[in-house]
Amino acid sequence: MGKRNQHAKQGFGVDDPQDSIHLGEGKRIRLEDIPAENTDGDLQVGNRAYNDARYQFKGTSSNNQASFLEGGYLVWTGTGLDFNRPRTSYLLPGIDTPILVAASTVPITLDPADPTDPRFDIPVWDINGNFTIIKGTPSPNPVIPAVTDPLTQIAGTAILIPAGATTPGPEVPNTTVFDEGAPGEWATSSTGTGTAVFNATSNPKNGTIHGRATQIQNNFSLIFTAAANISTADVTVFGFQLRLLAQLFSGQDIAIQFFNNAGGAVSNQVNLSIAKDQVNSYQFVSLPLEDFNFTASQFRQIHVIYRRRRGATVFSGFDIDVVQIQGGVIPPIVQGTVQLQGHVSGSGQTGTPIQVTITEKAISEQTEQTDPLPSTAEHMVRLADGSLRRVADSLIAANKVDKVPGKSLIDDTEIARLAGINDRFKGKYTSLSALQTAVPTANPGDYAQVDTGASNPVTNYNWDAEDGWVIGSTGGATISNTDELPEGSTNLYHTASRVLNTILAGLSLATNRAITAGDSILVALGLLQKQVTDNGTAISGKQDTLVSGTNIKTVFGNSLLGSGNIDAPYQPATHRESNTVLFDGDYVTGVNAAARTGNILFDFTGAKLGANTLMYHQDASAFTFPAEAKLNFDSGTDISTTKVNKFMMTIVKITAPQIVEVTVNWEGGTP
Repeated sequence: MGKRNQHAKQGFGVDDPQDSIHLGEGKRIRLEDIPAENTDGDLQVGNRAYNDARYQFKGTSSNNQASFLEGGYLVWTGTGLDFNRPRTSYLLPGIDTPILVAASTVPITLDPADPTDPRFDIPVWDINGNFTIIKGTPSPNPVIPAVTDPLTQIAGTAILIPAGATTPGPEVPNTTVFDEGAPGEWATSSTGTGTAVFNATSNPKNGTIHGRATQIQNNFSLIFTAAANISTADVTVFGFQLRLLAQLFSGQDIAIQFFNNAGGAVSNQVNLSIAKDQVNSYQFVSLPLEDFNFTASQFRQIHVIYRRRRGATVFSGFDIDVVQIQGGVIPPIVQGTVQLQGHVSGSGQTGTPIQVTITEKAISEQTEQTDPLPSTAEHMVRLADGSLRRVADSLIAANKVDKVPGKSLIDDTEIARLAGINDRFKGKYTSLSALQTAVPTANPGDYAQVDTGASNPVTNYNWDAEDGWVIGSTGGATISNTDELPEGSTNLYHTASRVLNTILAGLSLATNRAITAGDSILVALGLLQKQVTDNGTAISGKQDTLVSGTNIKTVFGNSLLGSGNIDAPYQPATHRESNTVLFDGDYVTGVNAAARTGNILFDFTGAKLGANTLMYHQDASAFTFPAEAKLNFDSGTDISTTKVNKFMMTIVKITAPQIVEVTVNWEGGTP
């Protein structure tokens, strides 16, 4: 597998990197005076000015193929089918500017394995910096899927998902170096000026603790020590989560280096490729072990080192969490090469442009130089990673490219190809009518600009299938309100009719409880419907509405419904001459000439509820009442044996034929 980032492994090849670099011909350059980039447009060396186009060496892909400059692989988290994606940069065919994609902030989860057959998945990056996973087809003999467009996409290292597996395969050895301080994790320590803790709790990426280095100075190191030696052959990737507490500037880096148990270095230092301005949020960083030059086949310690070449003496520091080493994840081979005319000392990063960044300020003249520089003069050039290389002036002059005003350095074919990358833009016009004339019809997603003059802002117009060209934004970038933004096909505008016609997808009718302030409209409707349904079921077993004469009887011809009192009718029985009292009469016929004697007997034939009769009775001896009689007086003391007794007898209860209850009231004796 080819080596990558050789510039990170090799020395600069200069005689005094901490002070100055000899340029030849009595000239030296101080490192701290070299700017990060050339903003002057020309290269000044002594009294000579060179157009910077003469010093631009473009990195190209061999055989016009896509190639990675860094990254291009995923790192297993050690759990399930979750992966972290490191920072990745790459070149695509015909494009000289590297495309950089930041590291993932959350794990990427692959689809579950097929229960029967294995498959390969590939990570894919495209021309717009987008990332996706192309899922392979399960098969007894699976093949690695291909990208759909090799001109605009590049595929990273394939991942094997075995049949029915819950983790990637073949078996990926994964060792947790530091996470929660659990048994089996490596020992921790530090060296240098600064403060290190390995049980901080303020900002863990995972779990409850993390490591933190604060107020650190040059060469401060966090050290992780394994319990036994680790073979370099068993490890392919080292990665962890990093959170900067302040921005790193040019001349400040965080590097990785491997050591033996005695503290002796067994590899070179390699700077991490990180987003130096990403502060207070974690970024996943990783380095393949192939990026290091090892002097031994084993290591025991991993040092995370803060390096300062210039800038403030004290750096605020960083947090670190979920430190892992892993085997089985093979980074992709970098396929590109740097193609230069002539010779350039040292090695540059594959595919990365090499630019001259020396300015007149950076050169300290030690001898007077008035004549043109001789062909043997050397100048320093800065690579994309910040390292320096000496380049012969004769090489630069021989490969000069002069820019002709009004001309382009690329041909018409390339211009047409680049224009096709964004064929949605239909051009800039001086008025709306000019746009409508030039482009009378278009497709949804097409847009154009109208610039009516120097004092007026540029107005963006979008094509609407119903309304034609409509205003999209003013000023070329922003819009003032949604009235200027055409509606798309997915994220639609809020309207009353759309709300009223919204389908209640996901409505649940499973729960009957009171609605709370925390419930959504959809949940509340489900709760209400459940209550209505349950109440209907409960009510269905109850008595129907009472209707007089239909499902409720009347009493004495009166309905029970409503308010008020129901009076029982008076129905007197016919007065009898015998001792037998009949209750079938309707009224009293008169007063008997003589009172009756002997025991009183009842005859209930034809009796009616409420019927009553008045009876006069006199008997010097004791007499009895029937069992149905309920006496409202004391028969032993109240009844007279010398006078006529008057009894009022009334039927108050009939429960069945001949089962009658009669109240008997004594009204006193008369002479």
